[in-house]
Amino acid sequence: MDIGTPVVNTWYMLTLTVDRSTDTIKMYHNGGAFSGSASISGFGSLDGPFGTYFGAVVSGGSSNIVTSFMTMDEISIWNKALTTDDITALYNSGSGLALSVSPATYTLTVTSGTGGGSYTNGHVQAIVASNLFAKTFVAWTGNTQYVASASSASTTVTMPAQAVSLTATYVD
Repeated sequence: MDIGTPVVNTWYMLTLTVDRSTDTIKMYHNGGAFSGSASISGFGSLDGPFGTYFGAVVSGGSSNIVTSFMTMDEISIWNKALTTDDITALYNSGSGLALSVSPATYTLTVTSGTGGGSYTNGHVQAIVASNLFAKTFVAWTGNTQYVASASSASTTVTMPAQAVSLTATYVD
C-alpha cells in the first residue's frame, strides 16, 4: 500500500480500516481505496502492553519509539466499521472529520405494496402486498434475491448496498 512520494505542505487524508474477522487492513488515500489489502495476522490487540501510537514506530518495546517526520491533525477512532461510502463522504465534506457520519442509504421501491423507502445496508424491512379488489397475490418480482419469501404477501427484505425494486403480482 504505497501512496507515492508526499508533497511538502500538502494535506492528505489517510484512513485505515481493520477487519479482525479476516485479519486484513485496508488503506484509503484522499477518500479513495487502494486496491487490495494487507494481512495483519499476528499483530495482536490494539490495547496491547505497548499501547497504540500514531505517527511513530515501536520496535522491541516502549523504550524504542521512533517518531515520524509528519504532522498529524484530527485523528479519530470510530466505534463502528466505516464503509467506503462513509470515508468518501468524510473526504468530500471539506470540513474535516464530522464524527456524525450518516450511513449510506439505498432506495427500496415497492410497487403495489407498502414498505418502500430509504434504508441502510443490512436493514431488514417489512413489505406487504396491497389488497386489490378481486385479485389474488401471486409473488414478488424484481430483486427477489433479497426477499425472505417471494411467494408471501407479507415478508421482509434485507437491504443490500444498492437500490432494490420489487413489484407485487396478482391474478384475477
